[in-house]
Amino acid sequence: MFAAIKIGAIPIPVSNQFTTKEIKFIQQDSKARFLVNKNLQSDEVVVLDLLTGSSHHVREFINDGSCFTAIQSDENDAAYCLYTSGTEGTPKAVIHAHRSIPAHDYRVKNWLGFKKGDVVLNTSALNWSYALTGAVMDVLRHGGVAVFLAEELTAENILRAIQEQNVSVLMSVPGIYRRFVAHLKAQPDFKSKLHSCVSAGETLSSSLRTSFLDLTGINIREGLGMTEHSVYLVQSKESAVKLGSCGKPVESECVQIQRGDGKEASVNEVGVIATHKNAKGLMLGYQDFSSENSLPKLPLKQEWFPSGDLARRDEDGDYFFVGRQDDMITAGGYKVSPLEVEAVLNNHADVLESCVIGSAEENGRTFVLAVIVLKENSQTANREESLQKYAEENLAYFKRPKKYVFSEYLPRSRNGKLLRRELKVGAS
Repeated sequence: MFAAIKIGAIPIPVSNQFTTKEIKFIQQDSKARFLVNKNLQSDEVVVLDLLTGSSHHVREFINDGSCFTAIQSDENDAAYCLYTSGTEGTPKAVIHAHRSIPAHDYRVKNWLGFKKGDVVLNTSALNWSYALTGAVMDVLRHGGVAVFLAEELTAENILRAIQEQNVSVLMSVPGIYRRFVAHLKAQPDFKSKLHSCVSAGETLSSSLRTSFLDLTGINIREGLGMTEHSVYLVQSKESAVKLGSCGKPVESECVQIQRGDGKEASVNEVGVIATHKNAKGLMLGYQDFSSENSLPKLPLKQEWFPSGDLARRDEDGDYFFVGRQDDMITAGGYKVSPLEVEAVLNNHADVLESCVIGSAEENGRTFVLAVIVLKENSQTANREESLQKYAEENLAYFKRPKKYVFSEYLPRSRNGKLLRRELKVGAS
């Protein structure tokens, strides 16, 4: 990937867990010229020319250095492309510039608590910005070692890798940390060199944070990001962790919370997180590969790029994620944040995790529905009655789920991100 960037090509990392259909979509949409793949049988890295059908071993190019010429790049030149997850529709091609790589330096020190020589393990796939920029570009740029697992992401495999590879920084998601807690409770003598743990992808529950802290002595620091801007809000190692907060902007002068009219929101007023087009870490734009012009549609036309994420900012400048605009529930004339309801339900003694969505009755009215995954040792006999009582004690009446559905698991992407949309479809 770095070799491609150096010669002016635009690499598009994809997950080895993608289906043929998913890879074919990206290949056709991007009009990619070459496909670089590793032959699992021979362990050789092969380059396939999609135009001519010819293939070459990477070692051929290494031996013949004459076919590669490094180019002088400007910070605003396109460097690499990432496709969005497609959780909100068809995946979009996001083009990032060379400038975005050093733009993340703040979070390396203040979020990861990185020190030269640190070994960083990220449990996500390299097609996700959280892993590509946070655990490869940032880490290698600052003299660290990046570790990824080729095997199944079980708690046993990850914890073994942490010990065997002397991992000092862990980058993961709440779903993985949740598995750790259950595993560590059974192995109280577990020892490692971990000094920092960070989380992104979805909100970390206070109960999970507390359990992990009790077992490891490490307070997980949260971050919030998107493919278009990577992780750009972080809880700094230099400050005390505020429960429920996703931290402060990496580029503070380029990020704000806006009202519907585009004006900056007041303290504790909920609005959409927006990034100014001059932010170094923000994408150059979305690529429309269907046009004859091979370059991205640049620059971003609007002054501020809206993320679609709702949040509020307290008097200290810390951001608190409220939810996605399209995930908000309107029930009985009231706006309900699924994350607020989930945070309460997840603190119930028998709940492992939950997902709250809006569902429609036959008359078309929307009500709050909660999908619940119980802990293995749950002993409550009347579980729905117990949850209803708990909700009555902790939530306003219009926020309380009208219906509870119990499931063995919640649908998640390969990167551990909750697929709320799949539950919405199933409930409609």
